[in-house]
Amino acid sequence: MKDRVGDVDDFLVALADVADGGTSLDPQVVGQLMGRRRDPVATLTPRERRCSR
Repeated sequence: MKDRVGDVDDFLVALADVADGGTSLDPQVVGQLMGRRRDPVATLTPRERRCSR
């Protein structure tokens, strides 16, 4: 996120939000995470696949 901070005012608002206990999310990072389609079965080992039937 620090590489993409272009507006100091936006950064200061986000900083104040975090200091108050809130959160600040980078829209590009969120977009990438939401765009991923993961198959949870693909991460299982062969043994785990056999046991989950």
